[in-house]
Amino acid sequence: MNSDADLLLEPGERFVLNISPESLVDCRPYGSFAIEIKPAGRAALRVERTVPGSIERVNRLD
Repeated sequence: MNSDADLLLEPGERFVLNISPESLVDCRPYGSFAIEIKPAGRAALRVERTVPGSIERVNRLD
């Protein structure tokens, strides 16, 4: 990952978003969910994903 010491996400930098649902009811296999990232003064970025058929302690949803 290309990153520097500041707290800004700049072009070319990447980050990992860790999401913990409040309950497993929110994570039904093959269900879908959406996350919105809303930076101040900018348009929101909506990311939609599908829950895998088998849920492990950690799942990577590229």
